[in-house]
Amino acid sequence: MNHRDMLKWERLAMHYDENAVPLYLSYPVESFWKQQRFQEQHDQSLASSDISFLYFHFPYCKEICHYCMCYKEPLKDDSDLDLYLDYLIRDMDLRLTVLKRGNWRDGAHMHWGGGTPTLLNLHQLETIHRAITERLNISTDGSHEHSIEAFPDPQIVTQSKLELLKSLGFNVISFGIQDFDRRIQKVINREHGPEAVRELIGMAKHLGFRVHVDLCYGLPFQGINELEQTIEEVLPATPGRICIFPYAHAPMVFPRQNIIPRSSIPNSFIKVLMAERADRLLVDNGYTRLGLDHYLSADD
Repeated sequence: MNHRDMLKWERLAMHYDENAVPLYLSYPVESFWKQQRFQEQHDQSLASSDISFLYFHFPYCKEICHYCMCYKEPLKDDSDLDLYLDYLIRDMDLRLTVLKRGNWRDGAHMHWGGGTPTLLNLHQLETIHRAITERLNISTDGSHEHSIEAFPDPQIVTQSKLELLKSLGFNVISFGIQDFDRRIQKVINREHGPEAVRELIGMAKHLGFRVHVDLCYGLPFQGINELEQTIEEVLPATPGRICIFPYAHAPMVFPRQNIIPRSSIPNSFIKVLMAERADRLLVDNGYTRLGLDHYLSADD
């Protein structure tokens, strides 16, 4: 990046920092979906379209991360998960009264997100997976992508759990790393070291999973050096895909973010420089950028 480009990026970053632009976490933005409009669009979509991708949300987490922008709840005990699974199955049955079987595409892609879906114990994993496959004719032969998000904690993601997930037809696991720096982790209420994460990635690969990792830039107390160090810690594990997304500080939407000191968050210009440095580092190491924030290895 030359000096002229850097000045241009700084002006753009300052401009959008000083204006009340929408926070685009998804499109259309959440405020677009009034209840009646959502229900009409939802029912119309299910009744008229081929369904080729399914998402299941498991909101519970062992602990809540302060930076998180997902729908989540702290887990008190396993009975919370049992109750949630019961309601999830009932919700599937209600939605299947709208879904026309003729439009269903066998072998759809499926993703389990959260929250922390790997918090489910072995029995719970089998129970909800059986309920899904019995109702939706989902293939478990590995011909379609069945993915699950995981917090990189060896006490949660055990070998027996990985083996069960593989036997159920899951073939992709995505580990949420964000950053390895201890000070940053302390502020956002996460804890995991690079050695343990690399062991988990190796174990998952050995069982035949394709492994993705999530990183985040713009976190409190994070600078270009911390981000670069995290990427360099991740690269030896050779994940098939790396997603690196910007942190959005919106405590009016996510009140837990009020715990994070506002002055510790890098400004927009620094975040632009972080994204540029991450892009250069990943591309130089053989990854290809897909869209804004995904990087694919040659064998992904």
